[in-house]
Amino acid sequence: MIANLWAQAANGTEYAYEMSDPVEEDTFLVDGIEMSNFVHPAWFEPFKHPPGTKFDHLGRLTKPFSMTKGGYVIVRKGGKSRSSSVRRPRKSALPRKTGAAIAANTANAMDCAFDC
Repeated sequence: MIANLWAQAANGTEYAYEMSDPVEEDTFLVDGIEMSNFVHPAWFEPFKHPPGTKFDHLGRLTKPFSMTKGGYVIVRKGGKSRSSSVRRPRKSALPRKTGAAIAANTANAMDCAFDC
């Protein structure tokens, strides 16, 4: 497994710089379109953060380099990479939209990713 960017934890373990993998099965709606949760920059910072720091958009994570059920991270330690995951069966009560519906709402979704 190869990543271009890595964030290093205090113990030397490196985590692939992936924005949605750690929380990928957690979702929220934007104009009726199901969007994947994503981590904030604080997730990649190994130091202690003040109370109330958000590590992901939905506020489910409580510390850097953690993940929710259904998420995964690529970890490198001692030069060797591996994938860690917390899997759960996919249970989505939300209808999935594809094709034209997604294309029509891409601008709104991108705005939310930067402004929500």
